[in-house]
Parts: sequence; C-alpha cells; structure tokens
Amino acid sequence: MLSRIRATRHRLLAIGLIMGALAAAVAGGAVSRAGAGATEQEPSPPMLAVSESESVAVANTSELGRRFEIFRTAPPSPMPDAIAREVASSHRFGRNPALARQITTANGRGWVVPGDRHICIVVPDRVDGFATSCTPLDWALRTGVMVELRDADGSGSMTMLAPDGKAVVMSEAGEGSTKLDAKAGLVSRSVARDEKVVLRD
Repeated sequence: MLSRIRATRHRLLAIGLIMGALAAAVAGGAVSRAGAGATEQEPSPPMLAVSESESVAVANTSELGRRFEIFRTAPPSPMPDAIAREVASSHRFGRNPALARQITTANGRGWVVPGDRHICIVVPDRVDGFATSCTPLDWALRTGVMVELRDADGSGSMTMLAPDGKAVVMSEAGEGSTKLDAKAGLVSRSVARDEKVVLRD
C-alpha cells in the first residue's frame, strides 16, 4: 500500500522492461513497493539456519555466478532482518536474503537477492520504503533485472542488473544512445523524462 506522501506526489513505479514485466507476471514473478512498517501478503517467519528454501538458493547462487558477475565478485552481505522480512521473504521465489549482495543505488543502499531460478533487486525509495523487482532467470538473461522509479514529471532513477555479455545502454529521444559503465553488471543512476535504459548484445 502506498503511503499518503506517495499518493499526494503521484509517484509512478515502472519495474523492468515491458517484456520482462509481462513475463514475470506470467511466470509467477512479482513486483511490490513497501513503505516503512509494511509487509508482504504472506507471513515472513525468521530464516532458519538450514531450510529447504535456503538450500535451493545456495544451489542457484552457484548457477547465477556463471551468468552474473556480481555473484562471482561480491561476497554475500545478509540483509538486515527487518528489511528482509518486509521485502525479501523466503516464502516467495525461494529468496534467500542471507545470500544477498549489497549494492549502491542512486537512492542509497540496496541488494541483489538470489532465489529459486529468480533474481530480485531491492532498491530504497527516495520517499519511503523500498521497491522490489523479481524476474525469472530465463528472462533476466535476456532483459536483465530493473527497478525504475519515476515522479509525475517523468524524471527519477533506475537500477539495472545485466547478465554477462550484455551492455547497458541509455537512449534519449532524438539524441541517440550511449553505453553506460556497468560495475559487476550493475548500473544505477538518475534519469530524465526522455531517457530509457535497455540491454544490447
């Protein structure tokens, strides 16, 4: 549920590329935006030291490391318990916040969270809470994983995680396109109204 502050600002949330978002919906992906104190629909019990969902995520992290540089080069950085319970419950997509990789976004500290053949990004909202995007692995390899937050005037921020072999490109209407510098496959920056981010081979 959006906070009153967000509602009055008419903020818009666009998660992922259009195809990625549609695919995530069809394949069981999810998008959520949680304010301070908000929770996901399912209850979120504490992570067990060893659980079925954790073993799935551990195995998948090895697979992700062959496709996404961040899982090869960045050590695990467990999410704070309160944030993990709010936006990275292990009840959905086999997410394991204990194996998250911490990232620096345009809005502050975020995380890339591995799951059962899913990859999720958690990004702080400038107003309140967090925005999350979970994309099936097959689609993430084609379109990447992106969280895009825009205000009513069209400006905002975007965070994109690209798989190996893909370039992150910024395009602007009438101005051509520019390849962005991705560190460990990650790009996070402010965007103007007419700027869009896509992946290229």
